[in-house]
Amino acid sequence: MKIIDKYLNLSLPQKLFGFFLLALILRFLSYYTNPYLHADAILYLSINYHDMHGQLNEGLKMHSQLPPAMIYFMRLFNFFGVNVEVGYRVTSIFLYSLVVFPLFYIAKELISERAALFVVFCYGVHPSLIICSHAILRETLSIPFLFFGFSFFLMCLKNKSLLFAILAGICFAISYMARLEYGIALFGAFALVLIGQCFKWVKLGKDKRLFWKTTLIALGSMFCLLFIVNIQMKQYDSVWDPFAYRKVKGFFLRAFE
Repeated sequence: MKIIDKYLNLSLPQKLFGFFLLALILRFLSYYTNPYLHADAILYLSINYHDMHGQLNEGLKMHSQLPPAMIYFMRLFNFFGVNVEVGYRVTSIFLYSLVVFPLFYIAKELISERAALFVVFCYGVHPSLIICSHAILRETLSIPFLFFGFSFFLMCLKNKSLLFAILAGICFAISYMARLEYGIALFGAFALVLIGQCFKWVKLGKDKRLFWKTTLIALGSMFCLLFIVNIQMKQYDSVWDPFAYRKVKGFFLRAFE
C-alpha cells in the first residue's frame, strides 16, 4: 500500500519517467538473460558484412527485398566503428523504451490521461514487446518510429507547427522502410485517426484547413523520402518495392490472363 501511495503522490512527469525506467530495465534484463539471435538477424548481419566490404550486391543475393532502413541503420554503427550486433540491440532497447512518451501523448490526446498511463504500463511490461525490443529484426525500427510519427502528427494539430508534420512524415517513412507490411497497416490506422479527428474538429468548430494541410505535408514528406531512397536502392541488386508497383502490376497481369 505504501508503494501505491507513493506512486499516487508522484507528479505526471515523475510517473512517466518511472515507466520509462521500468521499460528500460526490463528490456536490458531480457537482453542479458536471453541474448538469442533470430535466424533473420543472422541473415541481416551477413548482409551487413558484405556491405562493410563494399559488396552490398553480393549480400542482397541472400535477401533482395531487404528494407533499406535496416541497411542504413547498420551502416551508422559501421561508420562510428561500433559492433553492429551490440549497437543495434542497445539502440533498439532505448528506442523501444522511449516509445513510452509518444504512446502516452497519443493515448492522452485520443482518450484520457488515466487511460494513457494504463496503456504505457501495459506497453512497458508486455512480454512480446520486451523480447522484440532487443532482437535484430525489422520490427525494432518499424514500431518505435510508427508511434513517434503519430505523436508528431497530433502535436502539429495542437501546436500548429508544420515542423511536426514534416517530422511525422519522416518517421512514417522510416517505419515504412523498415517493414512494408507495417506500412500498409499504417495507412489503415492513419485513415481511421484522420476520420476520427476530422469529425472531432468539425464538431468543435475548428479550422479544417490546418488539419488537411498537416495531413498533406506529412504524407508529402513521407513519399518524398521514400522516392529518394527508392532511387538510391536501384543502384544495387535490390527489388525492394515501396510503392508495391510490381505486386500491383503482377496482380492485374494475372487477373487479365
